[in-house]
Amino acid sequence: MPALLRADATIRYQIEFNKAPWLAAATNRPLKTATLGPEKVLHLKGHKSVSDDGERTFIADFDERAYTIIDPAHKAAATVSFADLAKLADALATETMPLLSAPGQPKIESRLTGRTAAIQGVEAEEREVTVSWGAVRGAAPRGGDQSFKFRARLWSATQAGAARVPAIRELTTLKAGERDFSLMLSNAIGESPWVTPILEAFRLSTVALRLQIEIYIPFLTEMTIQELEREGKLAKPVDHGSPFMQIDQIATEISGAPVDPAVFEIPKDYSVLPLEKFREVLKSAPATSATGSAIR
Repeated sequence: MPALLRADATIRYQIEFNKAPWLAAATNRPLKTATLGPEKVLHLKGHKSVSDDGERTFIADFDERAYTIIDPAHKAAATVSFADLAKLADALATETMPLLSAPGQPKIESRLTGRTAAIQGVEAEEREVTVSWGAVRGAAPRGGDQSFKFRARLWSATQAGAARVPAIRELTTLKAGERDFSLMLSNAIGESPWVTPILEAFRLSTVALRLQIEIYIPFLTEMTIQELEREGKLAKPVDHGSPFMQIDQIATEISGAPVDPAVFEIPKDYSVLPLEKFREVLKSAPATSATGSAIR
Protein backbone atom coordinates (compact mmCIF):
# COMPACT_ATOMS: atom_id res chain seq x y z
CA MET A 1 0.00 0.00 0.00
CA PRO A 2 1.46 3.44 -0.84
CA ALA A 3 2.23 5.96 1.87
CA LEU A 4 -1.02 7.36 3.23
CA LEU A 5 0.23 10.32 5.22
CA ARG A 6 2.46 13.25 4.30
CA ALA A 7 2.17 16.11 6.77
CA ASP A 8 2.80 15.65 10.49
CA ALA A 9 -0.13 15.71 12.91
CA THR A 10 -0.79 15.08 16.59
CA ILE A 11 -3.95 14.52 18.58
CA ARG A 12 -3.97 14.16 22.35
CA TYR A 13 -6.85 12.74 24.37
CA GLN A 14 -7.71 12.83 28.05
CA ILE A 15 -9.19 9.52 29.19
CA GLU A 16 -11.37 9.05 32.26
CA PHE A 17 -12.58 5.69 33.52
CA ASN A 18 -15.37 5.47 36.13
CA LYS A 19 -16.56 2.35 37.92
CA ALA A 20 -20.10 1.93 39.19
CA PRO A 21 -20.23 3.51 42.70
CA TRP A 22 -21.24 0.25 44.37
CA LEU A 23 -18.02 -1.40 43.16
CA ALA A 24 -16.17 0.50 45.90
CA ALA A 25 -17.92 -1.69 48.49
CA ALA A 26 -17.19 -4.83 46.49
CA THR A 27 -13.46 -4.11 46.36
CA ASN A 28 -13.15 -2.70 49.91
CA ARG A 29 -11.32 0.29 48.46
CA PRO A 30 -12.41 3.93 48.31
CA LEU A 31 -14.01 4.81 45.02
CA LYS A 32 -11.74 6.89 42.88
CA THR A 33 -11.59 7.91 39.27
CA ALA A 34 -9.13 5.66 37.49
CA THR A 35 -7.67 6.33 34.09
CA LEU A 36 -6.40 4.18 31.27
CA GLY A 37 -3.32 6.33 31.52
CA PRO A 38 -4.31 9.96 32.16
CA GLU A 39 -4.08 10.63 28.45
CA LYS A 40 -3.49 9.07 25.06
CA VAL A 41 -1.48 10.69 22.30
CA LEU A 42 -1.31 9.85 18.60
CA HIS A 43 1.39 11.15 16.24
CA LEU A 44 1.41 10.80 12.45
CA LYS A 45 4.40 11.20 10.15
CA GLY A 46 4.66 9.95 6.59
CA HIS A 47 3.30 6.42 6.43
CA LYS A 48 3.60 5.76 10.17
CA SER A 49 1.53 6.42 13.26
CA VAL A 50 2.57 6.06 16.89
CA SER A 51 0.31 6.16 19.93
CA ASP A 52 0.85 5.93 23.66
CA ASP A 53 -1.84 4.97 26.16
CA GLY A 54 0.25 5.79 29.22
CA GLU A 55 1.45 2.21 29.62
CA ARG A 56 2.64 1.01 26.21
CA THR A 57 3.57 2.48 22.84
CA PHE A 58 2.07 1.26 19.56
CA ILE A 59 3.61 1.93 16.15
CA ALA A 60 1.80 1.19 12.89
CA ASP A 61 3.73 1.14 9.61
CA PHE A 62 1.22 1.23 6.75
CA ASP A 63 3.87 0.67 4.08
CA GLU A 64 5.32 -2.41 5.77
CA ARG A 65 1.88 -3.44 7.05
CA ALA A 66 3.37 -4.11 10.46
CA TYR A 67 2.48 -3.23 14.04
CA THR A 68 5.01 -2.77 16.86
CA ILE A 69 4.18 -2.88 20.58
CA ILE A 70 6.68 -1.41 23.05
CA ASP A 71 6.47 -2.05 26.81
CA PRO A 72 8.79 0.27 28.82
CA ALA A 73 8.16 -1.55 32.13
CA HIS A 74 9.66 -4.76 30.72
CA LYS A 75 12.00 -2.99 28.28
CA ALA A 76 10.64 -5.27 25.56
CA ALA A 77 9.04 -4.93 22.14
CA ALA A 78 7.42 -7.09 19.47
CA THR A 79 6.62 -6.47 15.82
CA VAL A 80 3.82 -8.38 14.13
CA SER A 81 2.33 -8.19 10.64
CA PHE A 82 -1.18 -6.88 10.22
CA ALA A 83 -2.25 -10.34 9.03
CA ASP A 84 -0.88 -12.11 12.14
CA LEU A 85 -2.37 -9.45 14.38
CA ALA A 86 -5.77 -10.08 12.79
CA LYS A 87 -5.42 -13.80 13.51
CA LEU A 88 -4.53 -13.05 17.13
CA ALA A 89 -7.57 -10.77 17.47
CA ASP A 90 -9.74 -13.57 16.12
CA ALA A 91 -8.29 -16.07 18.62
CA LEU A 92 -8.79 -13.74 21.57
CA ALA A 93 -12.34 -12.91 20.49
CA THR A 94 -13.19 -16.60 20.06
CA GLU A 95 -12.05 -17.27 23.63
CA THR A 96 -14.55 -14.77 25.02
CA MET A 97 -17.57 -15.71 22.92
CA PRO A 98 -18.41 -19.02 24.72
CA LEU A 99 -19.40 -16.91 27.75
CA LEU A 100 -22.51 -15.90 25.88
CA SER A 101 -25.50 -18.17 25.57
CA ALA A 102 -26.39 -16.56 22.24
CA PRO A 103 -22.97 -15.81 20.74
CA GLY A 104 -24.20 -15.42 17.18
CA GLN A 105 -25.24 -12.26 15.45
CA PRO A 106 -25.23 -9.32 17.87
CA LYS A 107 -27.91 -6.69 17.86
CA ILE A 108 -26.35 -3.49 16.53
CA GLU A 109 -27.95 -0.08 16.38
CA SER A 110 -26.12 2.89 14.86
CA ARG A 111 -27.56 6.33 14.27
CA LEU A 112 -26.65 9.98 13.94
CA THR A 113 -28.33 11.82 16.80
CA GLY A 114 -28.36 15.24 15.15
CA ARG A 115 -26.41 16.76 18.04
CA THR A 116 -23.31 18.84 17.29
CA ALA A 117 -20.61 20.44 19.43
CA ALA A 118 -17.32 22.28 19.08
CA ILE A 119 -14.37 20.24 20.38
CA GLN A 120 -11.00 22.02 20.32
CA GLY A 121 -12.58 24.51 17.96
CA VAL A 122 -13.62 21.81 15.48
CA GLU A 123 -17.28 21.20 14.66
CA ALA A 124 -18.23 17.61 15.56
CA GLU A 125 -21.37 15.52 15.15
CA GLU A 126 -22.52 12.68 17.41
CA ARG A 127 -23.16 9.08 16.40
CA GLU A 128 -24.60 6.62 18.92
CA VAL A 129 -23.77 2.92 18.56
CA THR A 130 -25.27 0.20 20.76
CA VAL A 131 -24.08 -3.41 20.58
CA SER A 132 -25.67 -6.20 22.63
CA TRP A 133 -25.64 -9.98 22.87
CA GLY A 134 -27.85 -12.52 24.61
CA ALA A 135 -27.82 -13.31 28.33
CA VAL A 136 -24.78 -15.01 29.83
CA ARG A 137 -24.97 -18.65 30.91
CA GLY A 138 -25.46 -19.17 34.62
CA ALA A 139 -26.96 -15.75 35.28
CA ALA A 140 -29.75 -15.65 37.86
CA PRO A 141 -31.27 -12.22 37.32
CA ARG A 142 -34.13 -10.57 39.15
CA GLY A 143 -35.51 -9.59 35.82
CA GLY A 144 -35.05 -7.02 33.13
CA ASP A 145 -32.58 -6.86 30.27
CA GLN A 146 -29.84 -9.44 30.78
CA SER A 147 -27.92 -8.91 27.55
CA PHE A 148 -24.28 -7.92 27.61
CA LYS A 149 -24.30 -4.45 26.12
CA PHE A 150 -22.17 -1.45 25.49
CA ARG A 151 -23.23 1.92 24.22
CA ALA A 152 -20.81 4.32 22.55
CA ARG A 153 -21.27 7.95 21.66
CA LEU A 154 -18.73 8.99 19.05
CA TRP A 155 -18.18 12.65 18.26
CA SER A 156 -16.37 12.95 14.92
CA ALA A 157 -15.32 16.03 12.99
CA THR A 158 -17.84 17.08 10.38
CA GLN A 159 -16.64 17.19 6.78
CA ALA A 160 -16.56 20.99 6.99
CA GLY A 161 -14.64 20.88 10.28
CA ALA A 162 -12.13 18.40 8.89
CA ALA A 163 -11.55 20.50 5.76
CA ARG A 164 -10.85 23.62 7.80
CA VAL A 165 -8.11 22.18 10.07
CA PRO A 166 -4.99 20.75 8.34
CA ALA A 167 -4.14 18.41 11.23
CA ILE A 168 -7.66 16.98 11.15
CA ARG A 169 -7.30 16.37 7.42
CA GLU A 170 -4.15 14.34 8.05
CA LEU A 171 -5.74 12.45 10.94
CA THR A 172 -8.70 11.70 8.69
CA THR A 173 -6.32 10.30 6.09
CA LEU A 174 -5.20 7.81 8.74
CA LYS A 175 -8.74 6.45 8.70
CA ALA A 176 -8.00 5.05 5.24
CA GLY A 177 -5.24 2.94 6.77
CA GLU A 178 -7.47 1.88 9.63
CA ARG A 179 -10.22 0.90 7.19
CA ASP A 180 -7.71 -1.14 5.21
CA PHE A 181 -6.65 -2.94 8.38
CA SER A 182 -10.28 -3.49 9.45
CA LEU A 183 -11.05 -5.04 6.07
CA MET A 184 -8.05 -7.32 6.38
CA LEU A 185 -9.13 -8.24 9.91
CA SER A 186 -12.55 -9.19 8.60
CA ASN A 187 -11.01 -11.25 5.80
CA ALA A 188 -8.69 -13.06 8.21
CA ILE A 189 -11.58 -13.95 10.49
CA GLY A 190 -13.83 -14.92 7.61
CA GLU A 191 -17.60 -14.60 7.60
CA SER A 192 -17.81 -13.56 11.24
CA PRO A 193 -21.38 -13.13 12.50
CA TRP A 194 -20.36 -10.37 14.87
CA VAL A 195 -16.92 -8.80 14.26
CA THR A 196 -17.58 -7.41 10.77
CA PRO A 197 -20.89 -5.67 11.64
CA ILE A 198 -19.32 -4.09 14.73
CA LEU A 199 -16.38 -2.77 12.72
CA GLU A 200 -18.82 -1.37 10.19
CA ALA A 201 -20.95 0.29 12.86
CA PHE A 202 -17.95 2.12 14.33
CA ARG A 203 -16.53 3.22 11.00
CA LEU A 204 -16.34 7.01 10.84
CA SER A 205 -15.71 9.20 7.81
CA THR A 206 -13.44 11.52 9.84
CA VAL A 207 -11.40 11.29 13.04
CA ALA A 208 -13.10 10.86 16.44
CA LEU A 209 -12.76 13.84 18.76
CA ARG A 210 -14.66 12.33 21.68
CA LEU A 211 -15.67 8.81 22.62
CA GLN A 212 -18.02 8.04 25.51
CA ILE A 213 -18.65 4.38 26.37
CA GLU A 214 -21.08 2.79 28.81
CA ILE A 215 -20.64 -0.93 29.50
CA TYR A 216 -23.51 -2.98 30.90
CA ILE A 217 -22.89 -6.45 32.34
CA PRO A 218 -26.23 -7.24 34.04
CA PHE A 219 -25.37 -10.74 35.29
CA LEU A 220 -22.14 -9.55 36.95
CA THR A 221 -23.86 -6.47 38.34
CA GLU A 222 -26.64 -8.62 39.79
CA MET A 223 -24.29 -11.20 41.32
CA THR A 224 -22.15 -8.50 42.95
CA ILE A 225 -25.10 -6.52 44.30
CA GLN A 226 -26.71 -9.65 45.79
CA GLU A 227 -23.45 -10.53 47.55
CA LEU A 228 -23.08 -6.99 48.93
CA GLU A 229 -26.66 -7.04 50.17
CA ARG A 230 -26.07 -10.31 52.00
CA GLU A 231 -22.98 -8.81 53.64
CA GLY A 232 -24.77 -5.57 54.51
CA LYS A 233 -22.28 -3.45 52.60
CA LEU A 234 -24.74 -1.38 50.58
CA ALA A 235 -25.49 1.93 52.27
CA LYS A 236 -28.27 2.88 49.86
CA PRO A 237 -30.37 1.28 47.10
CA VAL A 238 -28.60 0.57 43.82
CA ASP A 239 -29.91 1.14 40.32
CA HIS A 240 -29.63 -2.36 38.87
CA GLY A 241 -29.76 -0.97 35.36
CA SER A 242 -26.79 1.38 35.79
CA PRO A 243 -23.58 0.94 33.74
CA PHE A 244 -20.92 -1.35 35.16
CA MET A 245 -18.30 1.13 33.97
CA GLN A 246 -17.98 4.26 31.88
CA ILE A 247 -15.13 5.60 29.74
CA ASP A 248 -14.82 9.13 28.42
CA GLN A 249 -12.06 10.05 25.94
CA ILE A 250 -11.92 13.61 24.64
CA ALA A 251 -9.43 15.47 22.46
CA THR A 252 -7.45 18.12 24.37
CA GLU A 253 -4.93 19.03 21.66
CA ILE A 254 -4.88 18.96 17.86
CA SER A 255 -1.62 20.05 16.27
CA GLY A 256 0.22 20.11 12.95
CA ALA A 257 3.64 20.72 14.58
CA PRO A 258 6.61 18.63 13.34
CA VAL A 259 6.91 15.17 14.91
CA ASP A 260 10.35 13.88 15.97
CA PRO A 261 11.23 10.75 13.89
CA ALA A 262 12.83 9.25 17.01
CA VAL A 263 9.39 8.50 18.50
CA PHE A 264 8.96 5.75 15.89
CA GLU A 265 12.09 3.88 17.00
CA ILE A 266 12.46 1.04 19.50
CA PRO A 267 14.98 2.03 22.21
CA LYS A 268 18.32 0.34 21.60
CA ASP A 269 18.45 -1.29 25.05
CA TYR A 270 15.06 -3.00 24.62
CA SER A 271 14.67 -6.68 23.74
CA VAL A 272 12.80 -7.30 20.48
CA LEU A 273 10.92 -10.58 20.91
CA PRO A 274 8.57 -12.86 18.96
CA LEU A 275 4.96 -12.06 19.83
CA GLU A 276 4.33 -15.20 21.92
CA LYS A 277 7.50 -14.62 23.96
CA PHE A 278 6.55 -10.96 24.35
CA ARG A 279 3.15 -11.96 25.74
CA GLU A 280 4.85 -14.25 28.26
CA VAL A 281 7.22 -11.48 29.35
CA LEU A 282 4.29 -9.14 30.01
CA LYS A 283 3.02 -11.60 32.63
CA SER A 284 6.30 -11.43 34.56
CA ALA A 285 7.45 -8.81 37.06
CA PRO A 286 8.51 -5.57 35.36
CA ALA A 287 12.23 -5.03 34.82
CA THR A 288 11.78 -1.34 35.60
CA SER A 289 9.19 0.94 37.15
CA ALA A 290 9.11 3.04 33.99
CA THR A 291 5.81 3.33 32.14
CA GLY A 292 4.64 5.23 29.12
CA SER A 293 7.15 6.50 26.60
CA ALA A 294 8.99 9.53 25.38
CA ILE A 295 6.51 10.29 22.60
CA ARG A 296 4.47 12.80 24.58
